[in-house]
Amino acid sequence: MSSEPTGVYQSVPFHERQLVTGGVLGTALSGFGLSLVGWGGHSAWRQWKQHRTDDDPNMEDSE
Repeated sequence: MSSEPTGVYQSVPFHERQLVTGGVLGTALSGFGLSLVGWGGHSAWRQWKQHRTDDDPNMEDSE
């Protein structure tokens, strides 16, 4: 058995670490922002739908 190492640790260059960190952060922020937009849109849709059925009782059977 040989005692020589099979590989050598080489640090990742700064610009590559920054790119990966920025990509992960950007993806997380985009996901968070899209979830907020979706949540607000869903809430608005439910309120609009409720308002529409309150105005016209015949609209309840249209779905």
